[in-house]
Amino acid sequence: MRFTFEVELDDATPDPTMLDELGRALRYWAGNLKHYPLTDGQHDAIRDSSYTEVGEWRITRGPVPASPPDDAPSPGASSHPASSHPVPSHAADDHPSEASGPS
Repeated sequence: MRFTFEVELDDATPDPTMLDELGRALRYWAGNLKHYPLTDGQHDAIRDSSYTEVGEWRITRGPVPASPPDDAPSPGASSHPASSHPVPSHAADDHPSEASGPS
């Protein structure tokens, strides 16, 4: 299983208020998670202190997707198809019915 906590931050350098809001959101949800079953599909909005939606947390099941490379290939350079990124070997062992990915 994977727990994902996503919060939209401004592109600018985080200011102290933004860091305070992020800390508040992390503390709130760390304490609140006990009220949710840790099962695939659980999710909820993340809100700042003014109750504006700023992100979402979710629980998903299945293999972790491959991360894209940090830099894109230069024009004319050979690129590797997505199938060249192997699924971690333990994924099929942990969840045999999901070895081919989520449906």
